[in-house]
Amino acid sequence: MSTRSVPRDFTCSIARLLREGKRIADALADAKVGPAVVARFPKFDVVQRLTAFRSAVETGQGAQVATKGVVGQLTVEQATAFTELERLMTAARRSAKLAFPDNATRLHLEFRVGEHEPSDLASILGRARIIHDSTVVHQDALGEHGWLPQDSADLKNAIAILEDLERHQEGGKEEAKDHTGARNASANAYYALLLSIQNAARLAYPNTRAAEAGLIEARGKFLLDTFPPRRGDTGDGDVTGEVPPAGSGTNLGTPTA
Repeated sequence: MSTRSVPRDFTCSIARLLREGKRIADALADAKVGPAVVARFPKFDVVQRLTAFRSAVETGQGAQVATKGVVGQLTVEQATAFTELERLMTAARRSAKLAFPDNATRLHLEFRVGEHEPSDLASILGRARIIHDSTVVHQDALGEHGWLPQDSADLKNAIAILEDLERHQEGGKEEAKDHTGARNASANAYYALLLSIQNAARLAYPNTRAAEAGLIEARGKFLLDTFPPRRGDTGDGDVTGEVPPAGSGTNLGTPTA
């Protein structure tokens, strides 16, 4: 599966995953409750692996935010050209209404009068190209109402600037998708390890021995009754009502053992 299409195996936010993961990592490092859980991973250093997985999530999160920043910068950058595009499209339509007051079909088909949706950049540019071409074809008629060949040239230039920026913007969005997929893959691995650690903690501190001193405290430090969040648990604002698809291997229930 491409990293671009990797879904999350958990329903809370990345921020909450990292926050709760930090608490579980602190529990592992706790001299009182950690050793019994660490000892259940004899084949690898669970603390080192947890740290590495967390670092991968944080790196992926940072890359995604940085990429979104680039996309946002391009959106702001195209504002000036977009303002000019809107001005010229409006002026061309107004000139066309004066030149062809009784030709509703031409006004609609060639100058897109009354058409303002969809409002995404690609659709707007599509209408702008049609309007530009029509101003060139009907330059003589429009010229009687103040439209100059230079206006057509300015409209064409505005379109060209936005087309160039659109390509950069779309490229940034695709890169953001790549970063999102990679981040999700890292987050899934981090989440799976957290579940394994909690499973070990349940084995080390079973609730059947709840009367023993310190056992409830140990279970609390490993978040055995609060993480993963139950369905519908909004936590600190996270919406967690979704359930991973069947067969994902993820159990969002809170085991009682």
